[in-house]
Amino acid sequence: MKLKSCFLIMLMVCAFFSCSDNDEPVNLTITPVVPDATLSLAVQTDGRVKTKGGFIADGAAVGKITWDFQVKNLTLVVFNNGGGAYSDSNVPVGSVAAVATQNYSGEKITDAPIIEQADLASGSAFLLLLANLPTDKINELATSSNSANPAERKSIKEVLQMTTDLSIENSGNGLSMSSALIPVTIVPGINYVGFGPTGRIDPADGIGVGTEIHGPTPVELVRRVAAINLEGIILPENPDAKKPEYKSVRFKLDSAFVANVKSTAGLGTWGEDVKFIEQAPVFDNGVSNYLAPEDFANLTGSLKTGISTGDNTMLYDLKFSQNISATQGEGENGTTLAWKNENNAVVPPCYVYPNQDGQTGVDGKKNYTLLVLKGDYTYSINNEEKTEYDRYYAVIVNDTSLGGTVDSNDESKENVHIERNTKYTITLQILGSGSATPFDPPAFAHVAAQVKVADWNVIEIDQPVD
Repeated sequence: MKLKSCFLIMLMVCAFFSCSDNDEPVNLTITPVVPDATLSLAVQTDGRVKTKGGFIADGAAVGKITWDFQVKNLTLVVFNNGGGAYSDSNVPVGSVAAVATQNYSGEKITDAPIIEQADLASGSAFLLLLANLPTDKINELATSSNSANPAERKSIKEVLQMTTDLSIENSGNGLSMSSALIPVTIVPGINYVGFGPTGRIDPADGIGVGTEIHGPTPVELVRRVAAINLEGIILPENPDAKKPEYKSVRFKLDSAFVANVKSTAGLGTWGEDVKFIEQAPVFDNGVSNYLAPEDFANLTGSLKTGISTGDNTMLYDLKFSQNISATQGEGENGTTLAWKNENNAVVPPCYVYPNQDGQTGVDGKKNYTLLVLKGDYTYSINNEEKTEYDRYYAVIVNDTSLGGTVDSNDESKENVHIERNTKYTITLQILGSGSATPFDPPAFAHVAAQVKVADWNVIEIDQPVD
């Protein structure tokens, strides 16, 4: 299932900017020109979208747009691509020419957000769509667009490098999303994007007279977060064939958390450069841009080599501990779930920003995003039961370096760490007593991940853990 929201765009565009007589473009003041085109933007969402840095529950009434894919605001950014009314003497090529934003409150899936009467100019341009931006970022874009000084117009790269904090990704704000840069040639009059073959459109098409300038494919908005789901736990009675006297008895799950989570992300990417959206977790004024629960922020280990900023939205304490009994007769290669997180009702999904390179920004060591479970493990040796309390089981999300396999319809996603617009559904196989601390080798020692990777709502990870 495609994990991108598809956005149809009806374009009606109009323009305000003209050239100055000044021979020094740096000192130019932008003056408006006569509008010659209009643009309207209609949005249709037909796929689920998830949001939130931290653990948030899903679900809503059937037929309703749930918080996790609702478009609450939509911003259109237009960049001058050279030629037409936008020229390098009034709006530098590659910089912001116009910005339009509209807010919505639709609750039904059939509600179609529309941007109407966005004033632009004909000529070559790039379009960028951004959904659910915070107000301060919308204002920053608008200020750039309204500046009379061409030097203050943001470039494409500068816009895509604008960052948001993970804290904005919540049910109140909705999920932030971005489109690719869309090259178009805006013509005088009414313009459309995504409604039919490129060329003239007439009223018989049910839209109105105008020109399709993009083609029949709807514009896709890509979620800027990834989702990490706990699918369930496999607890074989016989976790080690070489030690038949050692048997798992039960596991009491009491909490789950994520660590090595990047706290910021850029608005988008350009070409092959993913660095725009994956911000380096450098230290700002002594504060790390990695997140972890407060009690674990200063802890380090083999797979968490630096301190983090404490943020308890990264932690989910279960309201009721889950007592999980070992599957009788099953061995270390077993696949039977001893416990299933039905509909994410016990442990909700956690939503995080991209973290593919894992750099700390301090010493260059890799710090990939982790999912960690905590609980009490009971086992027996020669029929004598023993319980080890507060044991940790850690998973490097979408990584097979500690064992396991990756199965994906898209090989480019295999062994690639946290990517936006991707869901990772993890099944943990507990093969031993884990570790007394979350980031030390014993927490990872018996990890073998079977990972099924695809777009949103499709990724599954079967993760054996000792």
